[in-house]
Formats: sequence, structure tokens, C-alpha cells
Amino acid sequence: MRKRSRAFVAFALLLALASCQSDQIKRIDRRITLKPRDFLPYGNKIAYDGLSYLFPNSTISTNTNPLSALSSNEGKKVYLIFGGVMDPSPSDINSILDFVGEGNQLFVSAREFGDSLLHTLGVKASYRALSDGPMDSLKVSLHDPVTRDSLSFAYPGDSFEGWVDSLDPQYTTVLGRDHLGRPNFIRFNYKGGGSLYLHFAPLAFSNFFLLHKKNIAYYQAAMSYLPATAQEVVWDDYFTAPRRRRSSFSFILGNASFAYAFWLLLLGRPRPKRADVPARGVAIPDLCRRRFPSRGPAT
Repeated sequence: MRKRSRAFVAFALLLALASCQSDQIKRIDRRITLKPRDFLPYGNKIAYDGLSYLFPNSTISTNTNPLSALSSNEGKKVYLIFGGVMDPSPSDINSILDFVGEGNQLFVSAREFGDSLLHTLGVKASYRALSDGPMDSLKVSLHDPVTRDSLSFAYPGDSFEGWVDSLDPQYTTVLGRDHLGRPNFIRFNYKGGGSLYLHFAPLAFSNFFLLHKKNIAYYQAAMSYLPATAQEVVWDDYFTAPRRRRSSFSFILGNASFAYAFWLLLLGRPRPKRADVPARGVAIPDLCRRRFPSRGPAT
């Protein structure tokens, strides 16, 4: 563990020196990308490159496919997701639960989580509204996985954070908190040895945060909850892709039963009667049969 920590600290120092400019102070680019190869202040270049030091015996990879496509036959996996919004579909939620149920580890850091996922886990959460004004800073703390001491960290950048309002203590372990003492880092353990982690302050893993003072220790401590013996560490590029942000309307159309009821309601409503305009277009029953050829009436 010490050898792994020293190697990672040396790596972080080299990156910090490489990122320093002469004496010219530049205005900070506040675009939040959280991309693994992005050198911007709110990119994740340091976090991504540090994985090979934190998990020296693991294969590091990225994934652009649904979680259900990952096989656990080749050893246990650690799956990492960093993004602004994590709003999985019902089928994705089932894949998440199957993944951790098979003994794998899933770590998600996002400012906002979808209601369906939170409801499934028995969690209620809130998040701070975005602001174009001055950066409001971020202060976080977490329990050291070895000593259980509370470690505090801060930086003068944007917060971009959420927090937990309520949870079920029977199934949920609090690992970290925000500056007001509200949980912002929680864990769910499963019988098969897998765990699901929800973290509500994704900028705590940004380049800006990790290079500020000794904040690299926050990343080390958070990742220390994950097994260093994992066969593979996978960085997600599926859930955080722009297409993953779904509206309520797309959720309805993405569910077969809801979609059928929606189109039945929309297409089956009476047309306004106008004597001077002849009826045109395809008849509603024919259109319904083409859209839903094998479905009966909604129940």
C-alpha cells in the first residue's frame, strides 16, 4: 500500500510541475468536461492516469457499451463513472444491480442522479444550482478506510455538488460528507461481495481539485475503498455520453407499456368536426396496428 501511494504521489507532483506556467496567471477555464484525457481544470486527466499507480496489477480500459455487455467470467472488475448527471434507464439499473451482485465494484461520482436509481436504492438527494458567478469553493471530507479518521479537503474552485437528504441506514454506509455534514459519499454492499458507491461531488476528482495543495490524498483515500486486486478497472464512456441524459418524455417512450398508452391517448382522441374540411391521412386504427401489431389494449 505504501509503495503504491509513494508512486502515485510522485506521479502527481510531476503533473503539477508540468501544469505550472511561468509567472503569468491565467483565467481559469470553467468548462466542466470530466473527460479522462482532458487537461482542462475540470477534466479528469490526473485521475485517469493515476489508475495505473493505484491499481498496478489491473488492466485499465474504457467502455462505451452498456454495462450488461461486460462479462465477469474473466475476473472481478472495478467500474468507474464520473459525470455531471447519472440517469440510467430501467434496463440499465437492472444491469447495475446484476453487475454488483456478481461481486464487482461500481463507483459513480455525479452531481445529480436519476430519480429511478435513487428510488431503487431508497435514497433522496438534492443538488446545488449552477451559477455563472464567482466560484463558490468546495469542501469535502471522508473517512480514512484504514484509521477511520475524518479527513477534510477543500479548494477555491466550483462546487458542482449534490448531497443525500435521506437514506436507509440498514443498507447504506456513509463514507464522506460535505461542508455542512450532509452525506455525499455512500456505499451499498451486496451478498456476492460487490459494492455500489455513489459520490455527489465529481469535481473532487478534477485536475484542479487534485492539484490543489495535498488534495491528491482525497483521491487516494476514496479509491482505497476499491480492491487493488481487481482484474480490470474500467473507465466509463457510456453513461456519461451526451445521449445518456434523458427527459421525462424520452423515458415514457422508452418504456413499452408507457409508449403504447401514450400513442393510444394521442392518436385515439376524437378529431374536431369541421364540415368544410374532408378527413385526410391514415385512419387511426390502421396507424395503431402498424405501430403495435402484436399488442392488446393497455391494462
